[in-house]
Amino acid sequence: MKPDERAFLEECLQRCERETFNNFVVVRPRDLINEGRINHKRAWYLLDKWSRRGLYDYGVNLDLGWFDEAKARAYLGDPKDSA
Repeated sequence: MKPDERAFLEECLQRCERETFNNFVVVRPRDLINEGRINHKRAWYLLDKWSRRGLYDYGVNLDLGWFDEAKARAYLGDPKDSA
């Protein structure tokens, strides 16, 4: 895993929340991309890669999806929440 992939995934897991029925602000990968955290083409490639591996899922737009936090943390090698 390259350092930019690790940094983007860690930031996504830290800041992106799965949408619930409550009315709170939800940060999506699109928001991080628009902030200039990572090149948009590289981000779309990574989101597609994570989707194929089952770490990330989306409905219509690739950059408006959500993470399977346990699988994503296991992919990172993070011992917490990877059960």
